[in-house]
Amino acid sequence: GIQEGRLYAVPPLDTYTWSKRAGLAKLGVPIMHVFLGEEHAAERETFLALAEKFAGRLISILIPRADTYMMKEFTLPEGKLPAFGIAQGFDPKHDRFAYKGGDFSLEPLTAFVDSVMNGTAKASRKSASAQADWTRGNVKAEVWDTLSARTPEDEALLLILYKPWDESYKKDHVVLERVAQAFSNLEGIVVAHYDMNKNYVNQTAFPASPDSQIFLVQGDAPPEQFKGSVSQKEIFKFLAKRVAAVKKGWEEKVKPRLKQIKDAEAVRKKAEEAEKAAAAVKAESERVELEKKLKSAEKKSLSADGKTVKQVLVEGSGDSPKQGDQVEAHYTGTLLDGTKFDSSRDPGRSPFKFAAGEGQVIQCWDIAFMSMKRGERAVLTCEHEHAYGARGSPPTIPPAATLRFDVELIDFEPKAGKLSGGQHPGEAGKAEL
Repeated sequence: GIQEGRLYAVPPLDTYTWSKRAGLAKLGVPIMHVFLGEEHAAERETFLALAEKFAGRLISILIPRADTYMMKEFTLPEGKLPAFGIAQGFDPKHDRFAYKGGDFSLEPLTAFVDSVMNGTAKASRKSASAQADWTRGNVKAEVWDTLSARTPEDEALLLILYKPWDESYKKDHVVLERVAQAFSNLEGIVVAHYDMNKNYVNQTAFPASPDSQIFLVQGDAPPEQFKGSVSQKEIFKFLAKRVAAVKKGWEEKVKPRLKQIKDAEAVRKKAEEAEKAAAAVKAESERVELEKKLKSAEKKSLSADGKTVKQVLVEGSGDSPKQGDQVEAHYTGTLLDGTKFDSSRDPGRSPFKFAAGEGQVIQCWDIAFMSMKRGERAVLTCEHEHAYGARGSPPTIPPAATLRFDVELIDFEPKAGKLSGGQHPGEAGKAEL
């Protein structure tokens, strides 16, 4: 603690632990972070002398290898030892100063500490790498290094500060992408996002908030926060009142671009609708063809209770998978009325892989695939007791639903490996079907 302006009960070079963190933070003095390995015995003695030299004015802590992730807070390359930095505190908002010299003798280290103490040292700010491939019309990835280097003559910047896990940002970013597209022919305004998890945040200019925030940065004025509802219309109104380039170029550059975007969107939607209609026709044709084949395909019950039935459409060859073998298969799952709820054959999807007979998929699949051969294509009829039970899997699979799967055994390998693939009929993916 602190008593009569003096520190006490703090060793000259204390080893850092998380449990000590809160107590050290309460002392309210700068903290020297010393990053050393066991092989740095000589440097340890030097830092011990440095700690004793500044005892009473700074706390000195030795950071174990397990905690060298803290080096990133100083913009130091993680794990490259020895290393040294001084922090005003443990909170992310506290300034940090990295020693970038290669000489770890007492004299240059002392000079560095003095520069921090007398205010002449420049704080080290965390910054992601600058984006090299940005083009107008897209949202730019702004970083601390570029933001801090701005001059009053630079283009106005519409900036959203966010954290990657922030749900509100995902919606806001979609709006800003559209705003950026509208400005693709307009100089004088840049739309950008700023990852607060990867970059230092000046909380004087950008007050802390748990949610994403949008600011206008231009000239030498402080950043101005946008406080309206996040929509294209409201953002355009906000910018038109404040950014000369937007107001001046609205009629000749922004409005024509908005019309282009609207027309392109209409064309895209029309193409999507045509594609969906064609897919629906194809699916209906395939369903009718499948029904014809099923009428003549022998029904084979694969379980004693008759809850799993297989009808072979294309014969396979060779052996069948055994319990634990890694199976690779295609499937299309439908309700008995033909409603499709999932398919590995959809665009962008890939064959599903799972371990046969291990309970990673519904019981019907475990039973059926160990009866199939490579290249075999079949239709499985799975009553709810061998599928998703009395409850079903809302919202796509109703309670007590009997399901039909058009499956194809592509290949299988002996035991080993793990379940892979996307959201498919495995234990983890049941709720997705």
